[in-house]
Amino acid sequence: MGYNIEGKPLQGNSARPFQFMNTKVASVPPLSRYGVGAFFGCHLPTVIDLRCCNPTLSEALFQDVTGLQELYLPSCCGRIPSEFLSHSTIRHFEGLETYLIGPYAFFGCSDLRTVKMGALTGVDDYGFTGCKNLKTDVHFLYTVSYIGKHAFAS
Repeated sequence: MGYNIEGKPLQGNSARPFQFMNTKVASVPPLSRYGVGAFFGCHLPTVIDLRCCNPTLSEALFQDVTGLQELYLPSCCGRIPSEFLSHSTIRHFEGLETYLIGPYAFFGCSDLRTVKMGALTGVDDYGFTGCKNLKTDVHFLYTVSYIGKHAFAS
């Protein structure tokens, strides 16, 4: 695809672990794979829509990011990895076919207000801990098999 973000070229259709760490990113390209922490500590656009690319998501992908307010994932992402958005500025998250929220996935996302998930069956330990502004009613369409310790503690 030949994407180049802040002078850091992408080879193929994936981002390496921590490839863009602590940079200002104007747009997030639709890739097939994003390495661990690829955007760790970055300043990102306010809206990221990955519904068109069905990526493989990695741990800490958007950890400690600023600027990001809305994130939309494809319908078949399945599991949100650990520390995926922890300590980020996210306000709205949508992953309609997310089945499991990994440990610490949204930990410390104090600005998070709305979450839309249609098929959630489990939330790992500390999944939403520290999300003090999460006011959305949590609706589960299927039987929830697991809610970990302190999953919704604020």
